[in-house]
Amino acid sequence: MFEGIKRKIGLRQMRSEYKNLRRVGKVFNLSTAQSVALIYQCDSEEKLEQVKKYVRHLKEEHGIKKLMALGFVNEKTLPEYAKAKLDLDFFCQADLSWNLRPSGNAVRNFCSESYDILIDLEKDEIVPLRHILNKSKSRFKVGYFTEQFGNYYDFMLDVKSTEMLDYIAQVNHYLSIINKVS
Repeated sequence: MFEGIKRKIGLRQMRSEYKNLRRVGKVFNLSTAQSVALIYQCDSEEKLEQVKKYVRHLKEEHGIKKLMALGFVNEKTLPEYAKAKLDLDFFCQADLSWNLRPSGNAVRNFCSESYDILIDLEKDEIVPLRHILNKSKSRFKVGYFTEQFGNYYDFMLDVKSTEMLDYIAQVNHYLSIINKVS
């Protein structure tokens, strides 16, 4: 019950805070981008492995030099499998305020960096990740199609599947052909 109330209050405060947010986005594709950020909910080792595989793909196939994946673990503490590595960092419930606003070193470091592309890997509305999406200095923000949060993204994909791998395939496809110079 309290979680639902906190979520509603957090969303309302976030919308109010960011409704006048004005930013100038710039379109990047996977050929022109030098840096990519990923945000996602890390709710299993399997999902973490999918993200690691995608990070490797972006580096090896597209030559992305600067890459960071920030995962939210919806638990009080980070599980053993969610330990920070070179391209991966995590935050958990202990890093959230009462209204689900994230803080902590991982979040501050992530939001202080400027990335060419930020890819939100979550279809569901996860308040801490929405805060990070809005606070990010990334120039081209990509996410699932949503009427409610459409103004937070520069490019949205209407993918019916809820499988992350299907979504990643669509992101790769469109970020390979968008704004491509012949």
